[in-house]
Amino acid sequence: MKMIKTTLFAGLMAASVIANAAEPQLTDEQLQMAMEARLVEQLKDPQAAKLLSEFLIEDVLTWRAETLDIKEADSILAFAFGNRHAKNGNQIPGPMNGQLADLAVELHKETGKPVYAQWEIAQQIGDRIARDKLFPIY
Repeated sequence: MKMIKTTLFAGLMAASVIANAAEPQLTDEQLQMAMEARLVEQLKDPQAAKLLSEFLIEDVLTWRAETLDIKEADSILAFAFGNRHAKNGNQIPGPMNGQLADLAVELHKETGKPVYAQWEIAQQIGDRIARDKLFPIY
């Protein structure tokens, strides 16, 4: 499993470098074939190389999330990103969670939508959103 994770990380890094190269421009098909060929050399497993190259193209390099106007959303979901440890060992929200809290507050003010936030973000929001509109997730 560790080898697969390491290989996936290396593949992501290589795909990023290849995809961002200015010249020559490759089609997605050409890029996938090139990655697959290189992965076959590295992994010595053609089936794994094929699956990994397909994953890199479809789910990393070309996938885009569906979007909609925030006013059409039913609610705001705020997922935490990174913690710190207090001197006593308890987890506390990291600085990124403060920024995510600020964004959730801004979106709430703009739309009035309820906010479902992981506790790290909910704690950073504090009383900036009314309790009947803020739902901490523990």
